Amino acid sequence: MSQHHSSTNTASTTVEMIEQDLRQTGKMGWWYRFAAPPEPSSTTPFSQREAYRRGKLISLALLLQLVIVIVLLPTVGLFVNHALIPNLVIMAVLLSIALLFNRKGRVIPAGILAVVGLDLSLMLNLASYPAMSSFLLPMLDLLVLPELFAVSLLPPAAVFVDALIHICFIVASLLFLFPKSAELQALLQTSALQDALARPIVIQVLVAVITYLWVKSALQSIERADRATSIAILEREMAEQGMQVTVEKQQLEESIRQILAVHTRVANGDYTVRVPLTRGNVLWEIGGSLNNMLSRLQRYRQDTLTFEQTNLALSQFLQARSRVHNGFISWQQTHTPVDVLVQQHNGFVQSARLAQAVESPDAPALS
Repeated sequence: MSQHHSSTNTASTTVEMIEQDLRQTGKMGWWYRFAAPPEPSSTTPFSQREAYRRGKLISLALLLQLVIVIVLLPTVGLFVNHALIPNLVIMAVLLSIALLFNRKGRVIPAGILAVVGLDLSLMLNLASYPAMSSFLLPMLDLLVLPELFAVSLLPPAAVFVDALIHICFIVASLLFLFPKSAELQALLQTSALQDALARPIVIQVLVAVITYLWVKSALQSIERADRATSIAILEREMAEQGMQVTVEKQQLEESIRQILAVHTRVANGDYTVRVPLTRGNVLWEIGGSLNNMLSRLQRYRQDTLTFEQTNLALSQFLQARSRVHNGFISWQQTHTPVDVLVQQHNGFVQSARLAQAVESPDAPALS
């Protein structure tokens, strides 16, 4: 029994810890209420809870990007490079749309917009310069940033799609997409072209593979934790059901004992006893029916007793009247209707004696 109680407490504690972790928002609670999907309950399927977790992460990523856009727009856009203003405005629009999708629980479109917004921001940033130069080559390495967002905000396999898009963009940027400075053209005509392509492409592939394996392992750990949570919840429900069955069994046994006690007292002639069961008891309807039957039996027994007493009193009245030859009857109260009959009889006798006395004062009185 103590082992069962201990397992129940463990399951309950595990569930409470997980549910508390699911509801915990910390200092970012105000932002989650504004930008994250509606919070699911702890009993919803794993896919919905995972979507909520991803939605919270997307809301944080969108907040970070919005802060960067808001900071860069009046500083870099206005005072350093005016060509960045359309880029930042487009990114702000995409992020705003992503917020709406995320708030409605459509986390996949929201994550795609967040990644696309960051991709376009970096790609259009290169397009804002008049020509591609060796100074801008390190900016191609920054394309790994959208990969980190893609593997975190979308299904893990999306990182390979984003990496492939980046590789195509890197190759096109160095070959034909953008005009190149004379210094970069001279550099690319040598074997440095292979080096310029190899470094960002290798970085894209390595980051995609490593982050995919890391996130995939993390998701598997989350799924195992979710299964453990489901088992803990099931154990708690089974323990609660077992406790409820035990309580109902004890209540049933006590109710049966009370009903048997009532039957015993009725068998001994006590028809005033009642089954003390209240509404909500398992045997309340049976107890109520038994109480109704006992009430009717008690009334029937009372009526029978009254009828027998009346018959006995009536027989005594007839015998007494016969003995006194319809004269005055000396009567002891029987608490039956016969008492009234005797009073009326004695009243008639007294009236007859008075009338005889008035008519014949010298006549002997009636015996």
